[in-house]
Amino acid sequence: MNDDGSRSRSNKYPALFRAEYLLPTIMKGILTKHIPLNPEAESSLHTVISEMEPDIALLCCANIAREIYIYEKNRELDLALLGVLSDKIIKEFRPVCKLAETNPAARDAKLQALLPRLSERMEKLMDNLALTKVALEIYDANAADILDILLIQLQGQFLIVDQLIELRTEALLYEDTAVEDENMLPAIAGIQEERRETNIIPFRPKG
Repeated sequence: MNDDGSRSRSNKYPALFRAEYLLPTIMKGILTKHIPLNPEAESSLHTVISEMEPDIALLCCANIAREIYIYEKNRELDLALLGVLSDKIIKEFRPVCKLAETNPAARDAKLQALLPRLSERMEKLMDNLALTKVALEIYDANAADILDILLIQLQGQFLIVDQLIELRTEALLYEDTAVEDENMLPAIAGIQEERRETNIIPFRPKG
């Protein structure tokens, strides 16, 4: 993440733990202003989410969005659509993401079948986050900034999923399912590395 070793500190936690607990807790601290959202923090958050695989990144964004929904509801701003969509995504994709810890091969197989659904859910969440961000820009600048981070990262992950769908379609076209099954996760890793090297979706620094 940073040369000072923050990458190694974040990577000691499993990706699912970061997606379900660590990042949502940090975002809660940002919402309540106990944690400052400075440029270094923004850069770290972008990096941690960008290093997740697409399904776990979506789960992470949904968990964070749900924290925003709960926080704003307590302040009498009811973002009902955001809450409902976040809960649906968590319910649908958490079982698949959980397999990363117990049965990676089964997760990979399920993820291949779920790629179109993953793409659809990402697109719906991005649309909802964009609308919610506009509503929050005056009411809660911190929440709007968090949504901006989620939007940028989901855009990048959406491109990865789109490329994976294309690869899967080509594999099925040539009936090369054995190669497809073997290379799913390496393909994700390769696309993510290319994204980092070419900076396909850079985050926009403040100022």
